[in-house]
Amino acid sequence: MKGFENQNTARSHYEIAAGEPLRRAEERWSSNKRGPQGKKEEKPYLLGDNIPNPFEGTTLIPYRVPAGAEARLIVYDTHGKTVLSLPLKSGKKQVSVNCSTWPAGIYLYTLHVNGTQVASNKMTLLK
Repeated sequence: MKGFENQNTARSHYEIAAGEPLRRAEERWSSNKRGPQGKKEEKPYLLGDNIPNPFEGTTLIPYRVPAGAEARLIVYDTHGKTVLSLPLKSGKKQVSVNCSTWPAGIYLYTLHVNGTQVASNKMTLLK
């Protein structure tokens, strides 16, 4: 990077420019963060990779939603059009999605919890 003497200097300049030390931001978003008892803290929600991917016909999408939350899985095509919207039950579960009538291509699926998009992934449908 032009103007920076080494990687440590570049990181220091980035931290100052960002307004928050990069180290604290990395700790805040890390999935390896440890709780008070030394156990890994889990996010209250999770959207897993669909299985299999790529796939033909039907795929399974694992998810985790906190109890009492309103959750929805929304699938979009490459044009941003909603092709599927499913309400989800709370807990650690998986949903089977039958895409056999859809055209082959790449789709984006998102997890919405209490009206807020919290995670997204993409899947590839083959024919």
